[in-house]
Amino acid sequence: MAKAVFWAPAELVMATAIRRKSQLFSKNLKPTRSFGERIEGADRLGLKRAFAEIWLKESPFQKYRYTVEICDDGQEIYLVRPTRSHGLDFEVRVKGFKSKSGSERPAHGDVTKDLQSKIASHPELKSTLYEAVCEIYDCKEPEEVISKHPELEKLTIGLPIDKSLRIIKWLFIEQDLTYWLGTGRNMFMSGIEGAFGLTSHLFVEDMPKHKCSHKKKVPRHILKELPFSQGGVGRHKCAACAFSIGYADGTEGHSTTLDYQCRHHNRAPKQTLDSLPFSQSGPGRHKCVVCAYHEGLALAKAVNNRA
Repeated sequence: MAKAVFWAPAELVMATAIRRKSQLFSKNLKPTRSFGERIEGADRLGLKRAFAEIWLKESPFQKYRYTVEICDDGQEIYLVRPTRSHGLDFEVRVKGFKSKSGSERPAHGDVTKDLQSKIASHPELKSTLYEAVCEIYDCKEPEEVISKHPELEKLTIGLPIDKSLRIIKWLFIEQDLTYWLGTGRNMFMSGIEGAFGLTSHLFVEDMPKHKCSHKKKVPRHILKELPFSQGGVGRHKCAACAFSIGYADGTEGHSTTLDYQCRHHNRAPKQTLDSLPFSQSGPGRHKCVVCAYHEGLALAKAVNNRA
């Protein structure tokens, strides 16, 4: 009598030989854990080390909120993790603050606009304010800086001066962690210097770039800071391409008619906006293409002036 032979499926044989190593995690992050932290460092390296030690204590797939500063008006400055990149960086937020996007997250543009309003209200304090920002750049604490320059208390326009300097401090640190081996806080400082009438010394070639689907490379931080817009002729158009055209127009000295104004009061050629390709991906998604063109044009002019 012949014996029956049973062949096991290849998958079953494979399963007995090897087993899956990766773990299955829920897509939903756990509820936020909140901490009060005093994070200090004598210099940028010390601050990086302090943050790395704290981040090492975090659990995966967990939201974190760190209250790191209390302003003189009692409002908290807090850090939120993880960000979209899920890396070492964090988002800076200020309780009660309202940015142009409506969130509690101050953008670089909010800072420069606040500084410009302070300079306009007290032009005689322009150099003192710049010195104070430079000291924050050098990792001095806001309390120490204000104590050294008590005349800054006259700057009552916009944000309270202590809050303004504290926000600048934490945005500097955020840039150091985001661009760990890159320009770090230099990129943000270059933008601040523009508020004081100083031209940028950063080379555009050194700025971390985003490459859109149309092969245009644009400084990532500029796309990130653009305001949102889903209306008008620029709806769903590529912000990276708009920036690139603005930069080219400024570099080559093209004479263009800026005949279209967005709700953020920047202007761009309507013909250029009409010709932009569509895009709904990357950091330029749903961003204002008029502002993108304006930023490209402005950066090109700053580079030309520097040269």
